[in-house]
Amino acid sequence: MYLHALYKISPDLQAAHAAFTFIVTMDDQEVENDWANGISQPDGEESNQNFLAVRAA
Repeated sequence: MYLHALYKISPDLQAAHAAFTFIVTMDDQEVENDWANGISQPDGEESNQNFLAVRAA
């Protein structure tokens, strides 16, 4: 929580927020690693079993 407050008082960040619209979005790792249950992306890199073991680690 402390770093968040520190970032918010940064003059550079305040200027950036004043000049530009910020859009929060998630990347594909957050979706696969956090919400995919036991299903890996069908990219052929790993089996679902291996995916679950890697995610658990």
